[in-house]
Amino acid sequence: MRDLTILSKKFKYFLKKQIFFIESFALHLLLILFLFADNFFYTKSVAPIGVKVAESIKEKVLKDSSSMEITLLHDNKYKVFLKKKDIIKISNAKKTLSNKKGPLGEEDGIKVSPTERYIYELRQYIENQKQYPSMALRLRQEGVVTIKLILLKNGKFKNIQISSPSAYSVLNTSTKQLFISLNFFKPFPKTILAKKLELLIPVKYKLK
Repeated sequence: MRDLTILSKKFKYFLKKQIFFIESFALHLLLILFLFADNFFYTKSVAPIGVKVAESIKEKVLKDSSSMEITLLHDNKYKVFLKKKDIIKISNAKKTLSNKKGPLGEEDGIKVSPTERYIYELRQYIENQKQYPSMALRLRQEGVVTIKLILLKNGKFKNIQISSPSAYSVLNTSTKQLFISLNFFKPFPKTILAKKLELLIPVKYKLK
């Protein structure tokens, strides 16, 4: 009976020792996995929506000649503010310069007014600086955003607003930001006597 008791105690001691060894081994294994988890697992990072991941998608500069018409107001008029605060509404500004054959600012060799020529050059400048937003490219979004602004005699942009938005906020935001970042164009030539011009400039986004 005594031998059985001694044997039972030895077995319990051996069992406790084995359990301690197993627990110790498990803890060490977990610690190693925790410290070197990066070497065992690879988690692919996914950029959240709204973050520009289009590094591989080059922002496309559009040069759409069909949008180069001088369409300043909805009724094809633009306003000229003189120093005396008189407003001259120049109508019949229906000359389109997109398919010109003559020199810059002239259509078929026919001279246009200094103001029309200046505005045409401004439109060309905007078109050359315009970039298609990467998200809009990815989602195949197209549209026209019309910007309203006042152009001072020194060429500075003032009161930049979206007069007629497109159906997509990405295009609207990008277009307004374009004018804000540019901030100015070249000063009026001496042949333009106006103190400032109030313009409506349509900016067209069309995928090719």
